[in-house]
Amino acid sequence: MPCDVAAHENLPACALWTDCAKPAPAAKSHHDPKGRRAATFPRVAAAGRIGTSSRRAAADMSHVPTRYHGLWRRTLYAEPAEGEPGFVDRDTQVFWLQAGDWHADLRVPADRPDFTGVATLADCDRDQLAWIARQTAFAGLTRVEGRFCTWHRLVDLAPTLDKDIGEMRFVDENTLEECHPRGLYRELWQRVTLAHTAAPRAHFDETGLPRWLQYGDHAMAITPRVALDSAHELLAGAETLSKTSLHARAAVEVSLAYRTPAGWHVRLSTWPWREGQSTRDPSRASPGV
Repeated sequence: MPCDVAAHENLPACALWTDCAKPAPAAKSHHDPKGRRAATFPRVAAAGRIGTSSRRAAADMSHVPTRYHGLWRRTLYAEPAEGEPGFVDRDTQVFWLQAGDWHADLRVPADRPDFTGVATLADCDRDQLAWIARQTAFAGLTRVEGRFCTWHRLVDLAPTLDKDIGEMRFVDENTLEECHPRGLYRELWQRVTLAHTAAPRAHFDETGLPRWLQYGDHAMAITPRVALDSAHELLAGAETLSKTSLHARAAVEVSLAYRTPAGWHVRLSTWPWREGQSTRDPSRASPGV
């Protein structure tokens, strides 16, 4: 699925559940052929999360085999897929969470600048905003067809025109290899969560966009950006944008969280100041569940 250093991931539109929107990881740097493509889905009913009965119904219609479910960490990105690699990345922190048919992908480069004293987007200077906007982070619907996996990005920090599709092979139950269908790159993914140990959970906003994806004690908290002004150049490079436009572009949060006895805490985020802070599943009344 997710590809390399700066951004990628997409999937063909999935089938949808009957009583709950079906569950369906920034623009990649110069080494990220994956992209996005529009996918449609119905408005989420009621609370917008996967309940017990709807989860069971969804499992019967799922387009993502359960062996993909859970949290994965990328351990290698190499270009090209075969032969002596011309580019290798082992330093970018990359996590992909698959909750049923929904995914979230977060990639934080090793060259993160200093964000000391920053508590909100409004506190960022232009260089900090540009760095945030160049990260790869997205969430949406996933579809697996045979050995091919497609990630349809419905929330995307750094959109591109590329389609995000990978050719997948399980090396073993805990190691997954992803290659570009035309051999442009190769990625290795290592399972973080134990297989088949939890039921995926997903919570959506009133428009049907994912806001919380969870598998066991790991989750991705997602804040989509608000509608952009019609003049915003969504596909333009971050370096070409004004500070106001950068602020709008960077207004996508994807945070990896883990559950402790004290509740949920952010481990890694597109917004560095969020790390170490508490968070919670928006569909739950108590922050500790």
